[in-house]
Amino acid sequence: MNIRQEDNALIAESPAFIARFDGPALTSFVDRRTGAEFCRPADSPFPLELFYLHKDTLGPDKGQRIQAKLLSDLAARVLLVGNDSDRELFIRLDPQTGDLCVRPSGRGARRGVASIRWNISFARQVSLILPCVNGILVEADRAFPPNDRFPWPFRWNAQLAIAERDGAALMVHCQDTSWKFKALNLARAEGLTTLGFEAEQVGPLWDNRGAGGVEWRLNAYEGGWRPAASRYRDWLGRTYGLEGKRSHRPDWVDEISFCVCWAPANRDLLDALARVYPPGRTLIHLSQWRTSGYDIDYPDYRASDDGRAFMAR
Repeated sequence: MNIRQEDNALIAESPAFIARFDGPALTSFVDRRTGAEFCRPADSPFPLELFYLHKDTLGPDKGQRIQAKLLSDLAARVLLVGNDSDRELFIRLDPQTGDLCVRPSGRGARRGVASIRWNISFARQVSLILPCVNGILVEADRAFPPNDRFPWPFRWNAQLAIAERDGAALMVHCQDTSWKFKALNLARAEGLTTLGFEAEQVGPLWDNRGAGGVEWRLNAYEGGWRPAASRYRDWLGRTYGLEGKRSHRPDWVDEISFCVCWAPANRDLLDALARVYPPGRTLIHLSQWRTSGYDIDYPDYRASDDGRAFMAR
């Protein structure tokens, strides 16, 4: 594996992939086993943005100069220097995992920087599996989901995203254990999708000018999204001792294979579910069981008549 420079472009190669950076933009990521291309060149959005407290971004800067610098066979930098900002993409290959590791950072003259966002524009043929709001599938011929921004861990439930096509997968993930806040930005236009991977800065943000500190890991996987997701799950289990924590769960938890979210306290729902799926393998998230509406009047936990009847059933 190695990184080489061609003019202002960087090419990173491993046994699993060939990746090309034109400036800070990842314009190509090819799985070597299948030849599947996951990325596309894109003029918009700008590949390395500063995201501000008031939801606006700084893309290209005035007088901006972009320079790629090869540091060694395994490391390089892309520098973006403008009148009002300095930004950097530090790129390296990890010999132990084979990962392509990318660490964005930046600083601007204007206050209120909330995060640094690195955008990857994906090929039209790619399907995206996102662990956001319990799971989202993004495909070119489907309008849903629309543009959105998913903060971690509230709406982006695991710090990864997986692109899949032709029996291969590209996973972008993070192994951060310092609980640094992040976000995943979803931008869609005419069937084309761009994901923005953000490293958020710790507040207060009013006077903040810089962001960075999160390393994103990219690699190609054979067999679609499951082998990629399994790698992240295994890392998560080892890092946080999840197997030991799992041993404290009751046995019925392992039998659950179907979940109903935001269910009303409607007793007819129980009969309808029982006709189509085994009750012992179904978990119901009952959101409307109190006398008060959802997410108000806490800590008032008095059950409504419908809630009591639902639980009794």
